[in-house]
Parts: sequence; structure tokens; C-alpha cells
Amino acid sequence: MNSLFAEFGNNAVVIMVLIAVLMLGGFFILFHTLVFLSKQKKVDISEDLLKKGEYGKVLEELKDVVNNNSGTYLQMHYIAQAFEGMGNLEKAIDFYEKCIVRMPLTESDFKDIVFMKIARLYLKLKKHKEALGFFETVLAKKTTSRYVYYEISQVYFEMKKYSNAQKNLETYLRFAPKDINAQLLLAKTYYYTNSYQKSINILVTLQHALKKLGADKVFDGKVHLARAYMHLKQYTRALEVFDTLLSEEFNVNEFFRDYFYALCGAGQTDAAEIILSDNMPRLSSPVRQELSYQLAVIYWQKDKFREAVSLWKGVYRENPGFKDVNNIVKCYSPLMESQVYDMLFLNHVSAENQLKNLLSIPHTTETIKRENFWIMYHSDKCYIINLKLNPFSFNDLEECDSLIQTNKQSSNDCTLLSYRYVDERAKTAKIFKTLRIISSSQFINFFRDKLEEKTAPEYAL
Repeated sequence: MNSLFAEFGNNAVVIMVLIAVLMLGGFFILFHTLVFLSKQKKVDISEDLLKKGEYGKVLEELKDVVNNNSGTYLQMHYIAQAFEGMGNLEKAIDFYEKCIVRMPLTESDFKDIVFMKIARLYLKLKKHKEALGFFETVLAKKTTSRYVYYEISQVYFEMKKYSNAQKNLETYLRFAPKDINAQLLLAKTYYYTNSYQKSINILVTLQHALKKLGADKVFDGKVHLARAYMHLKQYTRALEVFDTLLSEEFNVNEFFRDYFYALCGAGQTDAAEIILSDNMPRLSSPVRQELSYQLAVIYWQKDKFREAVSLWKGVYRENPGFKDVNNIVKCYSPLMESQVYDMLFLNHVSAENQLKNLLSIPHTTETIKRENFWIMYHSDKCYIINLKLNPFSFNDLEECDSLIQTNKQSSNDCTLLSYRYVDERAKTAKIFKTLRIISSSQFINFFRDKLEEKTAPEYAL
């Protein structure tokens, strides 16, 4: 009997232990079930809040996860989306990366989606190297969407790796040949790799299609088209494109610099000067100085010296250190402000007779005329007058020497009247050693003195 009770007692203990274990296991399962349900509820609530764009409430709902970094990969994903929606891109990247760490191996496709999100955020932050790494990771799998080729080309483009962008765009467009954005970007890569005609060929066909994408794309396409024409020196066509932008009421200041150069290239310097003058107050200082300087260069090449120096002086007043305006103004202002300039450089027809008067040369004496210089003789004297305001060149001196010898007017008393001295190579010309050269301030004083002699009262002679 005693043994029976003892055996029953032992079994009772075992049974009670088993009951306790089962109850504990039940409570454990119940606890985790409740936790899971609670987390799932938070996930469901977060997902609903994200759809409504209530990003702050998402972070409030998942604040424990944010603080402890202890959530599931889905919770991390929702938190990342909330930060992205609020514009906190750095935080969004941080939680997207935490999402990837917690993601099970079975979610390979979802991992690629998150990689793409991270890559796009890095691209927005202009962290091109980091963006490129994530895009390349996805692209390497060869099983993802072909759209990645387009997105990675955007990264390469912003990194100015235009050939790489071009290669990926050409691949992408084999799968999506009607993608207008990709075609526009491809045209721009051709432009920046100096394949201007290829760029033009695409942009011309896109002009109507770009209207579907909005004003910004229209502007982008037309400006690059006009610039491509300019690089090929087709300035008239470039102006036609710019004129369409003006007719569509785009602000000229957004493409003013290119428009100005197109006008100059097409020979419409008067129009270029007018629009430069009209838009001066609205241009930034660097652009205003650059264009004024370039217009002055064009005027100089057309022998409109006073207009050129006037523009250079304007640049000098605004920025004395801009390029070489300091030297230009110092060099040419004295001549521009003197009567000598009016006599010699404004009217060649009247200048010949005035020069003969000043140099006491009979009007019947023949003047040897070339575009760059005149040669005049008086008894045993020879005068070479530089009609340009550039230094007298080696070729000019060689031609002068030949003309003097041919006309049998060789003389040891030969004077070169040149406001600018000769260039370095001209010093090696044979005739240079026999020349008397009057230049710079001596040039002005020489003619000023002659003018004063001719206009002095008779009693002062």
C-alpha cells in the first residue's frame, strides 16, 4: 500500500511539472503572439499612415523602433519611407540600409527595390559615387528592370562621364525606344562628347514630343540644339531656334550669353550691341563683363577702334582686373582722346591729303596703298604709316621693303609711324635695322606737333 501511494505521489509531481511547462509554454506563445499582433498592428497602421502622407505620425507610431533599432525589416522600411517623405534623406538612407540588414534571404527582389531607393536618394544628395555603387549592384544581376540602365546613365551624366552615360542609354533605348526623356539625355551626351550633328539629329526629331513633358524639357532641348548649331558655326540656324524660344516667351536672360554669341557669329553685331545694352542691368557682373569684352574684340576686328575701347573702358571701370582691360585702356585711351585718331583712323579718304599736308608732301605724289599700311615719299624721305592699331608685323615690313626696292625709292631716311611698336618677329626683318620708328606717345606728339605747326598764327611761325 505504501509503495502505491509513493508511486502516485511521484507521478503527481511529474504531471504537475508537465502542466506547469505547458502553461509556461502557452503563456510564452501567447506573449509572442500578442507581441506579433501588436507589431503587425503597428505595421498596418504605419502602412495606412504612409499612404495618407502622414509621415510624422508614422515615426510617432514606431518611435520605439526608431529609438532602439529593434524592429523588423518592414518597420525599418516604413520608417525610412517616412524620413524620405519628410525630406530627411540621410536618415532615410540609414533606415533603408538597416532594412536590408534585417531582410531574409528569400526577399531578394525586395532587396533590389531597396537598393534602388538608396541609389536614388544618393543621387538627390549629389553623392554620385555612392549612388553609382548601388545601381551597379542591381545592374550586375542582369535580371532587374531595364529602367536601371536609364537611371545609372543619369548618374554618369551628372558625373560628366558622358561616354558611360551614352553606352547605358543606347542599351536602354533598345528596350524602350520611345522614351523621350532618355532620347533627350542621349542627345545631350552626344553634345558633350562633341558629336554635335548626332545631337542635332535627335533634338530636331524631339521638338514636338518634348512639349508633352513640359516647358523645362522644351527649353532644355532647344537650348542644346541651338548650341550644337553654334559649334558647327551654323549661326543662322541657332538664331532660328533662339527666336522660337523668344516667341514662346521664355526669358531671354536664361540663354542670353548663347544668344549674344549667335548674333555675333551671324555678323549681327549691331543687334548684339543693342540687346547687350538693353539687358545690362539684368545680367550678372561676370556675364556682362565677358560679353562686353567679346563685343569689343569684334569691333576691333572691324576697325571700329573707338567703339571697342569704349566698351573695354566700361569693363575696366567695373572690374579693373578683368583679363587685359587694364593694359588695353592704358595703351589706347590717350590716342582715342586725341585729334590724331580722328585724322588718321576715321576716314582714310581725307586722311591721305591731311597726311601729305602735315608731311609737306605734294598731293600729286603717288601713295602706295595696302590694307595695313601706306607708303609716302618726300624728296629723300620715306614714311610708312601703320593704318592698324596692332603692332607692325614681320610680313608687313617685308612687303614694305619689297615695295620700296621695286619702286626704286630706297632711302636711308625711312620712318615707320606706328602707334603700336613692331612685334618680336618683325625685329628680324632686314629693313628693321634701317628704320626710324615713332610709336606710342611719340606717335601722338609727332602728329600733334605737325597739326599745331599748320594751325599756328602766322606771327608765331
